[in-house]
Amino acid sequence: MKVGLVMIVGVAALCLDGCAHTGPRPHGPEAPAPAMSLNDSDANSLRLLQAADMARASGDGAAATKLYTDAVNRQPANSLAWFGLGTNYLHQHNVDLAIVALQEAVRRDPAMQKAWSNLALAHLEQFRAAARNALSGTQVTAANRDALSSMLADADRVLGPSPNATSLGR
Repeated sequence: MKVGLVMIVGVAALCLDGCAHTGPRPHGPEAPAPAMSLNDSDANSLRLLQAADMARASGDGAAATKLYTDAVNRQPANSLAWFGLGTNYLHQHNVDLAIVALQEAVRRDPAMQKAWSNLALAHLEQFRAAARNALSGTQVTAANRDALSSMLADADRVLGPSPNATSLGR
């Protein structure tokens, strides 16, 4: 019982000591600037990702892109930063960059199912653009035209209207 009380008093003293030193500390040759700890870095990256998520949710894709890019540059191994960047690019219909970022997210964290899902959707968007391009020409055989038209209709049902849709198949 006495040991437990001593530990509680010790922890309380440490907490109070930390509270007493919340003001600025001198930075000079006698007192080097404190290094940013890994926890501070993680916290800053988390704040960046939260700000980026909020920017994307509010419709400010450009601000979200900058914030996600900053997060990726600070922590290149952070799969959540890559996922956010890729998802943001996907929302902006920048499929090629979405694929690059989402591939990096799944490379960093192969168990991240959300990244795999968005990567599949990005590839489906890429397919849709390729199929529309193929169907706009005359070099596609009738059998391939039928297959592409059928798959394109399925993609359109899943993804909704394409921002770059032409009158093909509509």
